[in-house]
Amino acid sequence: MKKIVFLTFLAVVAFQLEGQTGKVDQLQAVEQNQPDHQDITATATLKVASRLFATKDDLTSVILIIPADSSS
Repeated sequence: MKKIVFLTFLAVVAFQLEGQTGKVDQLQAVEQNQPDHQDITATATLKVASRLFATKDDLTSVILIIPADSSS
């Protein structure tokens, strides 16, 4: 009985490790297939004024107030 439990446990662990290495290989393949030039820039236009904070948790740490109709 102990042998069956041990072999089942070993098979489950080996099966999960195999799945993880496959995912790592997929991510590395995606990273290697990226084009050399990634000059994609996104622009946005604000409809209302907004504030830029130094930290997301501190609402008193305003760095800059961005006016409405400005684009970046």
